[in-house]
Amino acid sequence: MQDKSSFSSSEPYITHPVAVAGIIAEMKFDHEAVMAALLHDVIEDTPYTEEQLAAEFGKNVAEINSNVQRI
Repeated sequence: MQDKSSFSSSEPYITHPVAVAGIIAEMKFDHEAVMAALLHDVIEDTPYTEEQLAAEFGKNVAEINSNVQRI
């Protein structure tokens, strides 16, 4: 899914979304919020669309993801 292979020169890109999802999980948000956190850069950084995200992960996850991109 991810076009980028690294977030910085020294760590894999996946480190960032996993860290963000971990923070959301520690804050006791539900599983959809954690999934959206893990996927938060997908629409911005890949050819995936909100519709594709909704089909694969559910409408709520796609909407959360889309709303985060507006912040």
